[in-house]
Amino acid sequence: MNARAESASVEQQPTAGWIALVGAGPGDEGLLTVRATELLAQAGLVIAPADLAGIARRHMRPDTRLAEPADAATTAATLVQAARDGLLAVRLFGGDPLLSGAVGEATACAQAGVRFEIVPGVPLATAVPAYAGIPLASDPNAELRVIHAGEVSRVAYSPATLVVLGADAAPAELGKMLIAAGWPEATPFAITWDGTTSAQQTVVSTLGRIGPDLKAAGVSLANTRGPAIAVIGEAVATHSTLSWFETKPLFGWRVLVPRTKEQAAVVSQRLREYGAVPEEVPTIAVEPPRTPQQMERAVKGLVTGRYQWVAFTSVNAVRAVRERFEEYGLDARAFAGVKVAAVGEQTSQALLDFGIRPDLVPDEDQSAEGLAAVWPPYDDVLDPINRVLLPRADIATETLLARLIDLGWEAEDVTAYRTAPRAPSGRR
Repeated sequence: MNARAESASVEQQPTAGWIALVGAGPGDEGLLTVRATELLAQAGLVIAPADLAGIARRHMRPDTRLAEPADAATTAATLVQAARDGLLAVRLFGGDPLLSGAVGEATACAQAGVRFEIVPGVPLATAVPAYAGIPLASDPNAELRVIHAGEVSRVAYSPATLVVLGADAAPAELGKMLIAAGWPEATPFAITWDGTTSAQQTVVSTLGRIGPDLKAAGVSLANTRGPAIAVIGEAVATHSTLSWFETKPLFGWRVLVPRTKEQAAVVSQRLREYGAVPEEVPTIAVEPPRTPQQMERAVKGLVTGRYQWVAFTSVNAVRAVRERFEEYGLDARAFAGVKVAAVGEQTSQALLDFGIRPDLVPDEDQSAEGLAAVWPPYDDVLDPINRVLLPRADIATETLLARLIDLGWEAEDVTAYRTAPRAPSGRR
C-alpha cells in the first residue's frame, strides 16, 4: 500500500469514542463545573433526566442527540454503543455522579473496555445547606454525618451535625424517629426543599416541633416538589444570620423579559443575581432596513470623512453598522478621525468589542436624553465638520436628533435596523 492509500485508509477509520459520567450539581446551573460544560459542548450524545434536559440543551451543540435514561442496563448499553460508534457520550446526573447511581454505568464501561471519565459534581449534601446559610463544620475537626432518610431510626444521639438526604419522603416522621433513638426534642432541625434553585424553601424548627412548624409554614407532602435535605444539630442556629440566598431582594419572583433573544441574556442574568426567575419571551425581532441604500451611503461617508461624530444609541445599532462594515471588508480602522458617542455602558462595551473606544458616554442618565444633555455644541473653529451620523432603529425617538440640531449640528438620521413584532412562538 502506498503512502496516499494508507493515509486514506486511516482517515476512514472512526475516531475512538468515549463516555463521560458527569455531575450537574444540585440545581443551580451556576454550580456546573467548567469540565462539565466542556464535555457537554463536545458530546455527540447526551443522556439526561427530564429535570436536567434544559441545562444540557443550553450547553450542547444543536446537532447533539439528547435522550432520557432508561433502566441502568439499557442506558449503559446505549452509552457503550455510542462510544464504539466514535462519539463522546455524556451521561448527566444530578449532584455528584458517584452519589447518584453512576457506579453501574462506570462498571459497564470498564467491563466493555471503553474509555470513560467521571466528572464530580457539587453534591447536594454540602451545597444545599450552604445555600440555606448552615455551615456543616465551622470547626475543621467537628464530626459530620451524612445519611439517607431510611437510616434515621438507627442513628444514636451524638453532638455531630447530621445531614439527611431524601428527607422529603416523610419530614415530620424524622423528628419522631430521632427522638425515639435518643435525640433531645429541643435539637435544632432545618429542612430545605429545591435547594440552590429559585424555588428553595427552608423551614427551621426542632425535632419536637417539626410537624406543627411545617404546617404553619404551609408545607405539606401535597405541595412540595423535592428533593429535600435536612440538617440536625447546633449548626442550624446560624440560618437566621447567614441565610443569603432566600433573602435576595427578588427571590422567587417570576419576571417577564420581553426583549430580543440576543438582548435577554444580560437582563436575565442580572435578574438571577437578585434571586428572580426570568421568563424570556421575545416580543420584537431586529431585522435589516427595508431599503439598505441609506446605510450604504452612511458607510461610504464614514470612510470618506463626511462625519465629525457617530452617535450609537443601542447595541443593535453597533451590531448593524459592524455587520455592514464586515460585508465590505472594513474594520474599526475606518473610524479613524471620527469621534464616537455611546448612549451607555452596554453600547460602549459593544463598541469596545468592535475595537472602538467611545469619546463620549453619559455618566448618569444612560439614555438618548442623557446623551443629548452632555452633547457639546458645534464650534466652527474647533470642529472642521458639522455632520453627525445617527444610525438608529426605525422607531427611535427624536429627542437626540432635535437636541443636535439645536446645538448647531447637521444630523443625518439613518435607519440601521428595524424592529418587528414577534409572537412568543417565534413566528411573526
